[in-house]
Amino acid sequence: MHSTPKRVQSPTVDAGPGLRRLGVSTRGLTLLFILAVAFVIFSFGAFRNSAPTGSSTGLDAEAKAGGLRITVTGTTDRVEAGGVLQVDVSIENTGPSPVGIARWECGAPVSLEATLLTPSSPGRDLSDPIEVALRARVAHQEQTGAGPGVITRPQECATLDTDQTFGNVKIQAGDELHATASWRAELVDGVPSATGPVTLTVRAAYREIDMAKAQYLPLVATSRLTVLEGKAAPISQAQALDAVLADKEFGGWLRAAPSSTWTSANVFLQNLGPGDNGIVPDGPSWEVDVFREVDGIRQSAISFVDPATGAIRSVNLCVLKCGDAEP
Repeated sequence: MHSTPKRVQSPTVDAGPGLRRLGVSTRGLTLLFILAVAFVIFSFGAFRNSAPTGSSTGLDAEAKAGGLRITVTGTTDRVEAGGVLQVDVSIENTGPSPVGIARWECGAPVSLEATLLTPSSPGRDLSDPIEVALRARVAHQEQTGAGPGVITRPQECATLDTDQTFGNVKIQAGDELHATASWRAELVDGVPSATGPVTLTVRAAYREIDMAKAQYLPLVATSRLTVLEGKAAPISQAQALDAVLADKEFGGWLRAAPSSTWTSANVFLQNLGPGDNGIVPDGPSWEVDVFREVDGIRQSAISFVDPATGAIRSVNLCVLKCGDAEP
């Protein structure tokens, strides 16, 4: 049996006489004391600023609508870029009547969405007027459209703790539905997101069972999470455009007609997955498109850039009988 260790006290030391013997006056001692206190305060502030901003508290969100309560939980509210976050969702029917929950495209009763910002590197300095004009055109279309954000949804369908596999999910009065989904911190499949705060939105759509022709109503809960550094971020939209502008074939096509002939220009990130996708290569790509009309003839340049390396995957040019998607 071990005895309780005794508390050790440091002896009180009066440094004043010793310092005065060294020629330090009482006024000097006061000044030294003030400086020492200031140093401690500064050190504490520096330590506080350099310390982590806080540990994970877990996901926790709730919303109510039409006698339903949706609850979103998770063991953490942090995920590395490119990593997977498991989210648990419950929908409780607190009303007097049974309700039907619609299924999303993959068959899940809930959808997880988050708008992630793509990397924002401005790209290289441009001096060629037509290249400057193309970058400005792309930026303008981006601002007037959905912006640089990418809305993501889980690649995997949420799983239910019920045997129902077809049709809408029915929740009786007083019952509760549980679903689990995995959300990936990716801009598209295989491309990690940038770091920073993210708003995760969980959606469901419901209506009363005896109102089969009624419009579905939204049930939405939002929660905040943080994407931490993980897998390397992809090149930015501007860098993808720079890669295509540096291609000789594309550059020759671009300069064959003035910018006044352009009808649209787009740069976006995508991954259509394996299979027959026409000119779109398998896997993730930045797609850079320029469409124009010359003497009544529609022409197009559709290019693809590797988002990890910035290498050109393909350049597809068309000057006659050009459709919207392929030369």
